[in-house]
Amino acid sequence: MRIADYLPPAAERLKTERTFLTDGPYYGRASMAGQCVRQCVYSMLLAAGRIDVPEDGSRDDLTRSTAFLIGDAIHTWVQEAVRLYDPEATVEEAWSTDLLSGHADAVYTDEDGAKVVVEAKSMSASYFHSAMAGGKPRYDHLMQAGVSAYMLNASKVHVIYICKNAPRSISPTLEWVLEVPQFEVMMAIEALEYAAQSARDGVIPARLYQGHEIDLPGDEHTCCRWCPYTERCLMDGPGVHPLELVDDKWVVHA
Repeated sequence: MRIADYLPPAAERLKTERTFLTDGPYYGRASMAGQCVRQCVYSMLLAAGRIDVPEDGSRDDLTRSTAFLIGDAIHTWVQEAVRLYDPEATVEEAWSTDLLSGHADAVYTDEDGAKVVVEAKSMSASYFHSAMAGGKPRYDHLMQAGVSAYMLNASKVHVIYICKNAPRSISPTLEWVLEVPQFEVMMAIEALEYAAQSARDGVIPARLYQGHEIDLPGDEHTCCRWCPYTERCLMDGPGVHPLELVDDKWVVHA
């Protein structure tokens, strides 16, 4: 008997347990901030079962569930630490608008009285070393924290990276406390709102990233490196594509 054969799909179970009332497939999620607008729309329509997207077969369900459980445990660990620093801190603080929704991993008040939103990320050594070398958090991670900070009227973000497999020679944590970059965050919010409205209208938008349109996806574009929808994106081509509903699926209008 193999215990692994009986392990439940933890990612789906925990995702269901953490569903907020404001969540839905046609809401722009703060966790999408900093992504390409088209990638956001694919995620919304796929969650609703409205489009078919070729699956990324590089990770099976057990691998995804393992990563999810480790990440969830690390988030809980960070939240406990925040509450030790500030007993009045909140965790999983949710917010929503007509088009957007999200939550902050934690929110605390610092020694200067400033409201701070925490964004915790667990990652492998390769991504962790890249962050060490760059000396700053990844753009999309900063935007995710920044959008929630803006919505919760916080003036700072605290981004925490924890490496799941760091060698003993280095500390497994990186941290940045930063002022909310207002201009970039407003651009990210506008992009998320445009993505949510596009999904509701049944439109595949152009490949918009940081205010610019990507003609052809590729690794030279940061947002394309981690995108699971590259095959579908290439099939749809550049530009804007209205969709029509056929057998309960959105398909590109011929």
